Amino acid sequence: MTNGMLTTVLGLGFVLGLRHALDPDHLVAVSTIVGECRSVKKSSLIGTFWGLGHTVSLLLVGRSKRRPTPASKNKSIDEHSTIQKSDRQR
Repeated sequence: MTNGMLTTVLGLGFVLGLRHALDPDHLVAVSTIVGECRSVKKSSLIGTFWGLGHTVSLLLVGRSKRRPTPASKNKSIDEHSTIQKSDRQR
């Protein structure tokens, strides 16, 4: 991925993330949870953990969806060709 493409993808992800974070359902959920605390420090901590929870879940899903490595591509190609060879033998 080129540097310009990476910047574009990260920028788009950031803008879409902000749009998602500012959806009314998120604002109500966070304000309800944070509104129960009287301390600004505790409210900030809760908001931080809310954001970190979203970030960790996105990273885990993104990690599971990443492109296969060249070694795993070769393996799936080998498996596919093996299947085709066994089909021809029938």
